[in-house]
Amino acid sequence: MRNELNQVDTTVFLGITLDAKLQWGPHVNNLSNRLSSAAYAVKKIRHLTDIETARLVYFSYFHSIMSYGILL
Repeated sequence: MRNELNQVDTTVFLGITLDAKLQWGPHVNNLSNRLSSAAYAVKKIRHLTDIETARLVYFSYFHSIMSYGILL
C-alpha cells in the first residue's frame, strides 16, 4: 500500500502556523485575528461585569492566546 502525502502551503503544528518557507506571516495573521476577537470580548464584558471578572476574562482568554508559543 502506497501512502502519498499532499503538499500544502501552510500547516498548523502545536498551535503554531508554519508555511513552506518557515516564515511567520501566516502565524502572525492568525494570531492577530484571534487576539482581535479576544479583545472585543474583553471590551464587551468589561461594561457588563466588575473589574475583577473582566480581569479574569482577560487573563483566561486574551493573555493565554498572546503568551502561547512566545518563546519561539
